[in-house]
Amino acid sequence: DIKNEFIGNITHELKTPIAGIKLNMQTLEKRKLDEEIQMKLIKSSVNETNRLNDLCNNILIATQLENTTKAIYTEDVSLEQILSEVIEEMRARYRDLKIALNVYEEDKIIKGDATIWKLVISNLIENARKYSPKEEPIVVELKQLQGKTIIPVIDRGNGIPDTEKKKIFEKFYRIGNENTRSSKGTGLGLFIVKKIIKMYKYDISVKNNIPKGSIFEVTID
Repeated sequence: DIKNEFIGNITHELKTPIAGIKLNMQTLEKRKLDEEIQMKLIKSSVNETNRLNDLCNNILIATQLENTTKAIYTEDVSLEQILSEVIEEMRARYRDLKIALNVYEEDKIIKGDATIWKLVISNLIENARKYSPKEEPIVVELKQLQGKTIIPVIDRGNGIPDTEKKKIFEKFYRIGNENTRSSKGTGLGLFIVKKIIKMYKYDISVKNNIPKGSIFEVTID
């Protein structure tokens, strides 16, 4: 049952960072460690706390979006600024992350909510990171095509079989099965992305990256 699998995934996702933080704190409490090791343990705990925070945000927002059909138009949102900020946050969090931003058009300003759009981009990058080998770079672009603004998030991971491309935006859906998956997750990230983009009446699609990987493309009129 997909919902039971989701509960199992979420329990794992919550317990893993909690266990990591607890172990770090116990080590700091029991031993006199040199400053460098202390800083490593503290940094690890901060990263695990960020992971918990992301997970809680995704669960809360997924629940809120369930019954929401109206987009929030509260401010002018600079897409270039959103992309830059999210990428900087990701670089700070994952020191070994290889990620590039290529801007091919003048900044695009849309009416919306900056926090929600940051969530869209961070979930797309997080998805690319999760399914890509560490040594393979992720590329995010801002460009124009036939009068529309396109934001591709390009990875060189294993790619997505055509049979699964339509399912990946469904709530709780995760690629493969529990035995073959190497990455953990809740199946909420892409559901949230699709739901937000639909609310704003924009579009998202996924296609194969050649020779390998996937391209998630947000299209804004």
